[in-house]
Amino acid sequence: VNDGHFVVRRLEAEYIKPAKLGDLIEVKNELLELKKASLILKQMIYKEDVLLFSMTSTLAYVKEGKPSKIDEETKAFFESLLH
Repeated sequence: VNDGHFVVRRLEAEYIKPAKLGDLIEVKNELLELKKASLILKQMIYKEDVLLFSMTSTLAYVKEGKPSKIDEETKAFFESLLH
């Protein structure tokens, strides 16, 4: 991502129901917030419309080992997901 990458800063997960090997599951992603140097992402796993797992994570953008502003190209990609 233009010489930078995302690292997990915060993670909150809730295991609601189990799934087993061979189950057909669906993973849904939702971008909740896009900031200058981080974003908040929600991920949910469903089996037949039943929520099995939910996770909210805060990802920080890092360049050369230091927090950095998200570059315009990457930011434009994520902004397109918000609309």
